[in-house]
Amino acid sequence: MPQIVKGGKYIFGWSRVSKNGEIKINNEAMIEYDFNIGDKVILLPGSSYSEGFGIKSIKRIKKSKLKDILENNPTLVNFMVNMGDTILYKDKYLSWTKINENNSIKLPLETLSKYEITPEMKLLSVRGSWLSLGFVAKGRLIEEAKNTQKLKYSNKN
Repeated sequence: MPQIVKGGKYIFGWSRVSKNGEIKINNEAMIEYDFNIGDKVILLPGSSYSEGFGIKSIKRIKKSKLKDILENNPTLVNFMVNMGDTILYKDKYLSWTKINENNSIKLPLETLSKYEITPEMKLLSVRGSWLSLGFVAKGRLIEEAKNTQKLKYSNKN
């Protein structure tokens, strides 16, 4: 997993959003974040600078400063909204999905658009923190990644 900028974030690689909203999760990221097939994960938006989103396990959110999101959104944490549907919380879209058998997540295109993501878009899979695997859509990190040959695709949808 390269660091493409000295002191920068660790990069797992590229993931291209398929035409039907599927996004592959890098195998190394699956291990690092202790994701397993069938796990339900929460989507939270990325920063306004990098856009995209991060996926987090409920177990990790409960141990973080973000636990108020769970406490204030019982329909989300109890999966009472349809998988892939969004709810609005403090002007941010939240959602959930599950990890599929091929180490991927799939989201409705309408949901992806709320995170400024479109089909065929290249997302950079990054180590956001111990809490979240980030899928970055724009910004300096994307530009730096485009200029390196070290990164591979997690999938070829």
